[in-house]
Amino acid sequence: TQHRIGLHWHHFGQPILPPIIENTLQPIMPTADAMILVYLPFEDAAQVQQQLSAFTDHIFHFYTDVKEIRQIGNIISHPFNRDGFMHDLQRCAGVICQAGFELPSEALHLGKKLLVTPVQRQYEHMSSAPALSQHGLGQSMEQLNHNAIQQFLQTPSIGAKNYPNVASAIAQWIGQA
Repeated sequence: TQHRIGLHWHHFGQPILPPIIENTLQPIMPTADAMILVYLPFEDAAQVQQQLSAFTDHIFHFYTDVKEIRQIGNIISHPFNRDGFMHDLQRCAGVICQAGFELPSEALHLGKKLLVTPVQRQYEHMSSAPALSQHGLGQSMEQLNHNAIQQFLQTPSIGAKNYPNVASAIAQWIGQA
């Protein structure tokens, strides 16, 4: 390409744009500080449930490979469903997910506290997880563990980042070229 465009949560003193966020994504007041969205598709679901079940003061909406919604204790397992997922993202108090870019960006845009874990041998994840922590945007853990989850649950939200409509600005820039 002749032009490269960098996107990230922090500019690092370089000409890097904020993340591209769906322009209809708006925060909904959390139904309770105890509602946490969980999306860890590369983790063992049984291990995730075992870890989360210890935190009975919280309700976890866990999107995983199930056929229908089911609740066991404080964990509500949901089948993959974009509409339901986006609704829960907008109304949750926090997000536990892999350290990619899109979901953490959406969570930050909405002001949700964030706990991420990198997928091993994924460069994007291995660099995003520490970047979130270093810039005070979220917390990271090498692997799912009780202490990291407990610390995350006790941490307040950071406040909405309200990223601008980057997609529209890029489209206008391309249209003027």
